[in-house]
This record gives sequence, structure tokens and C-alpha cells, in this order.
Amino acid sequence: MMDTGTSIVITNFSINEPGMSCPCCDGNKIQYKVLEALQIVRNSLQLPISIASGYRCETYNRGIGSKITSSHIKGLAVDISIYHSTYAYLLMKAIYKTEVFKRIGFGEIKGKTVLHLDLDLDKIQNVLFGY
Repeated sequence: MMDTGTSIVITNFSINEPGMSCPCCDGNKIQYKVLEALQIVRNSLQLPISIASGYRCETYNRGIGSKITSSHIKGLAVDISIYHSTYAYLLMKAIYKTEVFKRIGFGEIKGKTVLHLDLDLDKIQNVLFGY
């Protein structure tokens, strides 16, 4: 996915950070390539990225009304907290510049705006969607 020719040093993300694990069972199957992609975006953005939602078990995912086909269940998706429109713009600019995420969605989780990013190759690529 990300054959950049150099190793990605992940300094700003961990599978153990808040938001990465399922809130109901503390399960965590976030794939390492998601952390790598986030770090590439973070390096370009030069601003913090806060994870609102990472891995979700099927039970939790169903409970919040998300689809059974959610990439969160596979550990291939994260939702980033969006605090204001300028941040959203800068984040999108970094995502487009780095080209590591090909599936991007805007939506709401529990009344908070989030940006969904996933690396699920089983789904249509090069999309921007709302939910």
C-alpha cells in the first residue's frame, strides 16, 4: 500500500492510545498499516490528530447503527475528531497531498463531527462520502 521507499517511523500513534480500542470490550485489531498511513498524514499536517473511533467489535458497531460491512470491524478504519472547519480543511489538504487514504468520509458520531479514513481495499477506492 505505502511503498514509499523509506521506513515510516511512527512517533505520534499507538494502538493503545485513546479511541483506538473498542469502547465496549477494549478489543483492538487496528492494523499497523493504518498507523503508518496516519503518521504520514500527521507528518504533512504538522498538527495533532485525535482519534474518535478506531477498532469496533461487531456488537458495538451494530449498537451505534453502523453497517456490518464497516471497515472499523476489520481494523482498517479510524474516525478523526474535527474541532473546527479550518482544521478540517488543513487535514483534508494533508490527506490529498500524501495520497495514503483513498476512502474518506464526513459524518457524526454521538453529535461530534468526524472524518472517516480507511484502507479497505475490498471497497470502492478514491471516494469522498458523507454519512
